[in-house]
Amino acid sequence: GASVVFTASVSGTTPTGTVTFKDGTTTLGTGTLNGSGQATFTTDGLSVTAGSPHSITAIYGGDANFNASTSGAVSETINVAALTITASAQSKNYGQAVVFGSGSSSFTSSGLRTGETIGSVTLAVSGSGGAATAAVGSYTITPSAATGGTFTAGNYSITYATGTLTVNGAALTITASAQTKVVGHTVTFGSGSTNFTSSSLQNGE
Repeated sequence: GASVVFTASVSGTTPTGTVTFKDGTTTLGTGTLNGSGQATFTTDGLSVTAGSPHSITAIYGGDANFNASTSGAVSETINVAALTITASAQSKNYGQAVVFGSGSSSFTSSGLRTGETIGSVTLAVSGSGGAATAAVGSYTITPSAATGGTFTAGNYSITYATGTLTVNGAALTITASAQTKVVGHTVTFGSGSTNFTSSSLQNGE
């Protein structure tokens, strides 16, 4: 993902000219030989298949002092970098809905090459954890499909790590209703009374 510098060394009688750097049959670019017989090529965002090595070959085509039949070639294997993306822990109260979906920034990452960034990931909550009716408890947040930013997903072997959504209880106030009675009368409430008011019930409860 970050800049990769390939260096090819050619021995012989002060070779001049250029070295061609190839990814298989695809030419990535060229480097000019210096006085020490070395040529370098810098590539940004090398596109590779996740989990697979990538061979870059540097081929010297020859010049007046060093012909193609005796030219040198070097091969360097580049492995994709390991990248871990972890869903951030979240919490909400019963009665609140949370929607992550695609485009979320609620994650952390480890293993990005210097200066690269991830724009967003897709987050999914287990069961009905994101719904307003989700019961108090813990639910799993699973990240996937990292995209955007300046990183190239193909340059990394990505591991997605889950996070936890915690649903806490909602605050509820229950107030006993004011009552009156005549002197000499007995009043008994006990269980089953409806002489109260409440506030902050959720979901039409």
